[in-house]
Order: sequence, then C-alpha cells, then structure tokens
Amino acid sequence: MKKLLPSLAAFAWAMTTACENAFAQDPQFSQYYANQVWLSPAFTGAHEHMRVAMNFRAQWPGVGADFYKTFATSFDTPLNIGPTHHGIGATIAVDQAGRGNLTKVDFLANYAYSFFLPGDRSAIRLGLAFGLQQASIDYSKLKFPDQFQADGSTILSRTGENLNQSEARVNEEIGVGALYYSNWMWAGVDLRHLTMPRQIFLRPEFGGNAAVLPLRLSAYTGFRFPLVRNDYSKTISPSLMFRWQRPFVQVDFMTYMTWEPIVFGLGYRVLSGGAGPGDAVIGLIGFHRGMFRFGYSYDFTISNLTVGASGGSHEVSLIVEIERQGRKRSPKVKMSCPKF
Repeated sequence: MKKLLPSLAAFAWAMTTACENAFAQDPQFSQYYANQVWLSPAFTGAHEHMRVAMNFRAQWPGVGADFYKTFATSFDTPLNIGPTHHGIGATIAVDQAGRGNLTKVDFLANYAYSFFLPGDRSAIRLGLAFGLQQASIDYSKLKFPDQFQADGSTILSRTGENLNQSEARVNEEIGVGALYYSNWMWAGVDLRHLTMPRQIFLRPEFGGNAAVLPLRLSAYTGFRFPLVRNDYSKTISPSLMFRWQRPFVQVDFMTYMTWEPIVFGLGYRVLSGGAGPGDAVIGLIGFHRGMFRFGYSYDFTISNLTVGASGGSHEVSLIVEIERQGRKRSPKVKMSCPKF
C-alpha cells in the first residue's frame, strides 16, 4: 500500500494543476432551506423580517484531518419602496477541502424583486447574485513524488517542484434565480457560474487556462399540507431537489414534519455515477424558539464508501430573525417552504 503513495501524490498534483479536462464542483448543504439566500438569490428578502443564517458542514470526518469543511453565512432583509417589493442581502461562504487546504471563499451581494400574481394568492421572485470567489492552496501541506522513498516513506521536507508557477486566483461569480410560491407550495430554479470562471492554479503563461467551473443548475419544489385543517403550525412537506453540474446529477428527496416548535426531516440522496444503492440517508431535527431557529442533521453514507470509512456528515444551522420596530408589514403571501 505504501508503494502507491508516490503515484497517488503525483496524480493529485496533476489533477490540481494541469488536468485540462477536470471540472471543479461546488460544496453543498443538506439543510439547504436553512440558508435560503445561499440556495438562490430569489429568496433574498422573502420573509417579513431581517434574517441572519449560518450553516456549518463537516463532511466525511472519518477520513481524518483531511475531511471537508464548509461554512456559509448570509444576511437579507425585505425592502418595500412604495407599492414595490424588493430584497437585499449578502453572503459569505468558505469551503475547505483536503490536506492542502484547498480553500474557496465567496463574497456575494444579493438582490430580488417580487410581484404578486392576480388574486394575490401566489407570487414570483426574481433574484441576482454577484460578487467574487477567491481560491488558494497551502502547498506547504502537500507531499510530492520526489519527497518519497520507494517504500512510500517521506525522506525530504522540501520538494523540487516549481511552485512559483502557481498562484491564488480571484474570479467573478454571477448567478440568477426565479421562485414561484403560494401558501401551500413552492418551486424554483437557480443557475450559478454564468461566466464559467477559470478553475486552475497554474498561471496562464504555464498553460493554466483550460479547466473551468461548470454551470450549476438547481431546481426544487415542494408542498405544504396542514395536519390539522387550517393550522399551519402542524404540517408535512414533501420536497424534491435536483442539481446538475457537469458531469454529475444529484437528486435529494426530503420530507419535513413541523409540529411547532419542532421540525423533523428525513431524506434520501442519489448521485449519478455513485456506487451503491444511493449516496446518503439524511436525518434532521430543528427547534424554533422566539427569534432563533437551530437545526442539526446527519448524513448516513450508504454508498460503497460506507459510513464506517467516511464517518458520515454532520451539519448545524442557526437562523436569527430580527423584527424591525415600526415597519411591520405582513406579506400577502407567506413563504411555504421549510426553514431547515
């Protein structure tokens, strides 16, 4: 096994710096409705109060210190100007992967405009997200083939690789979203990386122009049914999330049961090309008290990776809803999708 290490190190270096056909992928959350502005800019200002939402995800801690960590926080607020309805907000997300601390940081501004359909029983929101993404690698934590002996043991603390050929990168990030909702259902679509920014660390003069971040399409829908007639504090909400980002397709089936102040969720994730009956089974519990909402979820790995090897994935979320004094205006149509 140790004899494979130099080859694996060489492969990893080639994939991160010179593979012309590689495609970077986005991080994800199982509690995607907890940070709705991160899911789609169309949710910006969709609720009647200002919101601060935070998510943290620890994916596959069983692999050791090299597991994947993602943190996202967003702020949004409704903005009513005369008879028109707007939303503004901002998002910061940090995704860190692997021993080399491949780190991506997104800084996004968000805007949404909403209008009500005839009868004022449903509404459409259109959103825009724009900003920057910075990506970097800590090369001091990587090992290269010339640092290993034939048996796989490390003998040199420094590599002969010319790391000056590489650089951190800053790219533009643009996304759009649309959302339809009523008091009992919702459906939306989101498209990210419209400019398909370069995703390779080699400087252009060394051939680093080929790999790009492919477009990501997300489509989602769901329904909210009261368990007690006309009582929306006790509901069940089946939902579907579809994601496509070349070359992968992912589908999440989630069902939420709300019995205020507690929310339970159970889901199943399928990933194209995955080995096994699926990717993960997801369990979720959330709690609402006053202006705070707290959620915890666990992804139980059911692919051939196995939960014993991966350790599953842990995720926590916190939402703070801040009521603005003197500006109470209940929306004609309330958002029906879950908040976890």
